[in-house]
Amino acid sequence: MNNIDRIETFIESGKNASRRVGLELEHFVCDRDYRVISYPEMAQCLEKICGILQGEPVREHGEILGISCDNFTFSLEPGCQLEISISPQKDPETIRDIYLRFREVCDQVFGSRGFSLLEKGVFPLIENGDITADELPLIPKERYALMDAHFSSTGRLGRYMMRASAATQVSIDFSSEEDALQKMRVLIRLAPVISLLTENKNGLGRALKWKPHLIRNQIWQDVDPVRCGYFERSMSEDYSFRTYAEYIYAAPCILLQHDEQVVDMQGQSAADYYKERQIDTIEHLLSMFFPMVRLKKYIEYRVADSMPIEAALGYAAFIKAIVYNRTLLEKLDRELSDVQSAAAVLAAENSVISMGYQADVYGKPVMEWMTQLLEAALREAPENEQLLIRRIIPLPVMNHQYRNLVAGKEALHRESAAAIRKYLLSSTAKYHNRVVKTLYLPKLFSQKEIRVFDNAVSVLYGIFDKVIAEYERSEAYRHLFGYPKELEELILRRPKYDCNIPISRIDIFYQEETGDFRFCEFNTDGTSAMNEDRELNTAFESSEAYREFHRTYSLHKFELFDTWVEEAIRLYRQYAGDVSALPSVAIVDFMEHATTNEFLIFRDRFEKRGCHAQLNDIRKLIWDGKYCYAEDGTKIDLIYRRAVTSDILAHYREVGSFLSAVKAGAVCLLGDFRTQIVHNKILFKILHKPETLHLLTREEQTFVKAHVPLTISLDELDRPEYEWVKKDACSAKDNWIIKPEDSYGSQGVHAGVELADQEKWNDLLRELRGQHYILQQFNDPYRLPNIDLLSEDAEWVSTGNLTGLFVYNGRFRGVYSRISFDKMISTQYNEMSLPTIVVE
Repeated sequence: MNNIDRIETFIESGKNASRRVGLELEHFVCDRDYRVISYPEMAQCLEKICGILQGEPVREHGEILGISCDNFTFSLEPGCQLEISISPQKDPETIRDIYLRFREVCDQVFGSRGFSLLEKGVFPLIENGDITADELPLIPKERYALMDAHFSSTGRLGRYMMRASAATQVSIDFSSEEDALQKMRVLIRLAPVISLLTENKNGLGRALKWKPHLIRNQIWQDVDPVRCGYFERSMSEDYSFRTYAEYIYAAPCILLQHDEQVVDMQGQSAADYYKERQIDTIEHLLSMFFPMVRLKKYIEYRVADSMPIEAALGYAAFIKAIVYNRTLLEKLDRELSDVQSAAAVLAAENSVISMGYQADVYGKPVMEWMTQLLEAALREAPENEQLLIRRIIPLPVMNHQYRNLVAGKEALHRESAAAIRKYLLSSTAKYHNRVVKTLYLPKLFSQKEIRVFDNAVSVLYGIFDKVIAEYERSEAYRHLFGYPKELEELILRRPKYDCNIPISRIDIFYQEETGDFRFCEFNTDGTSAMNEDRELNTAFESSEAYREFHRTYSLHKFELFDTWVEEAIRLYRQYAGDVSALPSVAIVDFMEHATTNEFLIFRDRFEKRGCHAQLNDIRKLIWDGKYCYAEDGTKIDLIYRRAVTSDILAHYREVGSFLSAVKAGAVCLLGDFRTQIVHNKILFKILHKPETLHLLTREEQTFVKAHVPLTISLDELDRPEYEWVKKDACSAKDNWIIKPEDSYGSQGVHAGVELADQEKWNDLLRELRGQHYILQQFNDPYRLPNIDLLSEDAEWVSTGNLTGLFVYNGRFRGVYSRISFDKMISTQYNEMSLPTIVVE
């Protein structure tokens, strides 16, 4: 038996019919400022974890580099990424139990030092271009030093792969050589599709060096063509274990481990090194090649980004359903049989890298491939694993599935569309007596987006609190906002409850295919449209498309009334110092501007909770020097302020009783005037200023850079530091938008895209100076097809999307979804609303 025979025999020895799945999940370990843990800190943590788990430490030259436990091991990757490798199991539920034990101990130990585990495909500050790979550490392992030197000569991105990438890998069994090779062929050919399915980006923007999708794949493409990517002959019918063994044995090696020593091969192959002796490091040799589908005693699939455990379990269940169904596997093998070269797979991967969900893969839209595979996996998976698979279905695929329920069958859905319109015409979904407009497809979000929104709100509110604290502390900082004296005095009052911004709606432009987003507006006291979402959901729930979609998915809507009532009462009890108090509530506005239908629902919900509640014009409140009263003489304890600050200042003398009661602390005001710090659009400019950035953590600074569009005062356009802004704004109008510093309802907003002529835009840039306007980078909204089935032509149209995040006392509570045919989304530009549905 020669050495190639021995490698072949080693691979063959893994044959079994157990149909198990194993999981390897890599994690970055960093603090909230994205400082990667150093090896000395990691070593201390591993020693402690090893003791808690009673595992066996894995050491090299005395340094701990991993831990071996029952059913799992963990080890360090080159950039101090922490990998857990869970032995093959019959079902994903067992994998979850093992992982959660690992995670419980790791979270405890790393958390005590200010570190946490992060699951992303690429390290965030590498993806957004803030740092280079050279700024990340390499652990003191001889193997990795040799690899680092080798990869610097074989490609441009080896250092990025080693230090800044993290993956989720699944391992699967094979029952025979034929079975293994068929699974490998199918998995290799499907790699571009499954890479997109499992993409896990950071949502913090991307550096110009990266194309839009599959950044980890882009890195691997430029590491080492000999040992990475897709092996050229691996899809041919005559491929075999021996072919794989011959390739590995003859290819140049980076290093070998022999007699517990690391041997620098300096380009020699294993064939050169073992020419006169028997190979004794087969497993190590196989591990030093990194194709997307790797063959050992099992098949290792390496295409997925690192992802949270629930997504990883869904991915494992998905792969299990695909590869362990012989009929499905053979069908896919036949369907993909024309794909015979690594170049064809790489071309498909590059199409996905550039085009994402709009790409074609082997002549078919990637969205159709993904839908086909997911639906097939759901048919084959046991019931307990179907839910896991549904959790990894990307939002673009859900939208595609919902659209397919209607496309080509439009006539069958017209009756449902008519019922929706009939309901809305008789409903309370009206804005200034106009019935809300809508189209037939609702707005869908998955739990992944809900987590993104929840995290965004958490970080943003932390920033708000720091800005407000600095406004209170520093007169120089207050000067940046330029508020009049009477408003500044109101803002500096400190409310007797613990939340600076009790209620808000944070409007964002969310890019559903990449997870990136930019803020549009921070709405505080005038926050509205809870009722529109409620009524739209009720209208859509009986539609044919909704009911059919509901047969596949669990669908949920947000409750936006009772949740606010509970938060309002909680804040009032802090104000009153009474944990059981129920206030008398006045919902106030300038009633000619009020969304009365919505106010009435809030009134009813307060009363249902045991509070007296009524609507009041803010000008008609009464102050007797001690208490505040409604016009009918009812004493008021809590004012839910819907009147925006700009209107109050415009009617300052007419709201004297209201202001006197507030200044005296005689009422609990939700929200208090400090909310104006956030509501005014000048904050977008101030967030980018050094005076603010020095208050923030690295995480928060990165967040501002990624999500807050560049904003300057229009009066600053001639300053030298903004010369590039002026040049771009005066030559590329579509990149910019002009907004009043303090307005609502899109009043006074001018976007470059709405003007056909650059010169007219330039006239606006001149005319509006000195009038408290800002100039801001324009965000193109994410676009989706939708349809008005009751229009004469009933054609599918492209609509831009704007997502409003309702926040109550710093907690994300729901979404208000708006669309428009135009790039501008406002009441002036064909604005429509959609019900927001969370898909499980």
